[in-house]
Amino acid sequence: MYYERMINVVKRLCELTRIGRLTWKPSVDGWYTAELHEGCVSIRLLNYEAENQVGADPRMFEISMAGFNQICAFGTEGACVLFELLGYAGVGYPHVDEHIAGLDLAESILDRLVTD
Repeated sequence: MYYERMINVVKRLCELTRIGRLTWKPSVDGWYTAELHEGCVSIRLLNYEAENQVGADPRMFEISMAGFNQICAFGTEGACVLFELLGYAGVGYPHVDEHIAGLDLAESILDRLVTD
């Protein structure tokens, strides 16, 4: 039950963004924020660094609003919906375009296997 309700909140935020009811703005501390009737909702990427490499890469989203704080790792349904949300928001979120380009490449490689 919790999972369905959590995904429902994220999907509703995505739909409200798609239809223009939520407008996202960047803040100086790496969050993107949209105003609500009561407070705001904020999203940011969380970076992780592997022990055997230098540099951190984004691997999940953090989303926060009144009554709801969630982390959605890349590859989960929540993260996929948040990628869509940021696409609708048109905020140029760092690394999102890179992940979309990566999906394009992966799909292209798999498509060639099917057609060959």
